[in-house]
Amino acid sequence: MWFKSFIVIFHRKYDIPYGDGFSHARPAILVNDNWKLISNTHNLNDLYSYFHNIYQSNRSKLPEDINWDFPDKIGKQIKLVSGSDPKSTYFRYPVSSNETQDLKESIVQKESLESMAENSKASGKPFKAFVYVDSDYNVQESYNLDASPLTDILIALKELNDFFKRVHVAFRVKLTNGN
Repeated sequence: MWFKSFIVIFHRKYDIPYGDGFSHARPAILVNDNWKLISNTHNLNDLYSYFHNIYQSNRSKLPEDINWDFPDKIGKQIKLVSGSDPKSTYFRYPVSSNETQDLKESIVQKESLESMAENSKASGKPFKAFVYVDSDYNVQESYNLDASPLTDILIALKELNDFFKRVHVAFRVKLTNGN
């Protein structure tokens, strides 16, 4: 949502025209040489790329009393998040249209007890598991209840959100007088 807000702010502040059929009332972004309604665009990389283009094109117009530089890692973090969730459904909806991807992203992952025990010993942290056993208590399946295949993505999301929250405040104060 930050990028959608930034895009609208830039278009209004610097009178940047939208493509044919689009306006301040119907904002859009340019994706692969096609204008797409901003409300129908959820791909983080598409939104960031468009924002970054208009940001760079209008950077010289920004007030000089703020450092408007973005850390180099921002683009990499956007690609990391977008690459794992190109439709931006995982973090907006509990289930996507891709069951295989949902299983990969689940915090509950199938894993052997041996592997969980080795990881626990190496890290010094306990683990939580769900174990299916047969009538003789032989382990049939085991699931790690604390697996987080998204650790890097979640860290990137938090850092991106924290950074762009501050950027949004700066844009609102400096470019729209708080409106």
